[in-house]
Amino acid sequence: PTLDPKNQTFILVPVRVEGDLATQKLEELLRPLGPKIVYLSSAGEHDKITADTQVLTHFTLFTMGDAWRRLGITPSVHPTYQNPVDDLKALMTQRLLSQNLDVYTGIAVENPEARRQVQEYVKSLHGLMQFSIRARDSKAALSHLRGFAGVPRDYIGRDKIREAEETLEALFGKKLDFQDHLNSQTSLIAKGVTWTVLGIRPGQNLAFKSPPYEILSLMTHAIFGRGFDTFLHNMVNNSQTQEHDYVFSTSAAALGEDILRADEATYKKHLEEARDHFPQQQLIEARATTDGLISKLASIQAEKTAKSS
Repeated sequence: PTLDPKNQTFILVPVRVEGDLATQKLEELLRPLGPKIVYLSSAGEHDKITADTQVLTHFTLFTMGDAWRRLGITPSVHPTYQNPVDDLKALMTQRLLSQNLDVYTGIAVENPEARRQVQEYVKSLHGLMQFSIRARDSKAALSHLRGFAGVPRDYIGRDKIREAEETLEALFGKKLDFQDHLNSQTSLIAKGVTWTVLGIRPGQNLAFKSPPYEILSLMTHAIFGRGFDTFLHNMVNNSQTQEHDYVFSTSAAALGEDILRADEATYKKHLEEARDHFPQQQLIEARATTDGLISKLASIQAEKTAKSS
């Protein structure tokens, strides 16, 4: 791993050891590295937590990579994605694609809790598509969308949304401004819908406290804030955005089917195709950039914790 383990969350599940001695020795080895060490009681508890965090986070980002490949575009130079949130999504996608894809394939296909999360995410996407691309009356579609996407907005809560916006502004070093934003953020709105349906609350999930996963959680919270109406408007009225949303939905269905069928080989092939869409140097640079952002977020988190204690 390229990340500094300091302030990262290390989850230990003592299911293959007898007695406490081995666990104590492992903790003694890890403590000097400065992580937050958390114990879980069972593999089942671990699978549920990681499905809620890792699987949904990875699946969302990998689907973006596959959609950009199908569209033949590079988000860093495409006008739709010229804003800090989309830039961060693209960087995190390339970060994952630059790493060992066997690990991510196994996390998605071999976790028995993953299928429900993926299934619900794809269903949420299709629900959003019903209100946007297939809508004949844009005013009515916007009204329905506000109702449909407003449920996760209420579920997350205005205080959490405001807090996420403030944290991202500290991370980006500038104010979030969505006035000229061209994207719909359908991928993240669908993630919020999925959280609501499955009863996932990132603030109560140990793995979301790890900076790599908190980054996408923060972005998901923030898009339900001050830019929310702009995103819904783009979803219904921007034809290029609708094309991208349709391709993203298609990618999600294809990758989701791989996971539901436990087709590890095909899922990995899709990830490799997405990886090969980006120049190797761009993947290396994205990994280095996100290392810096993740470390910065860890510092922001530590500072908040120190102030509150």
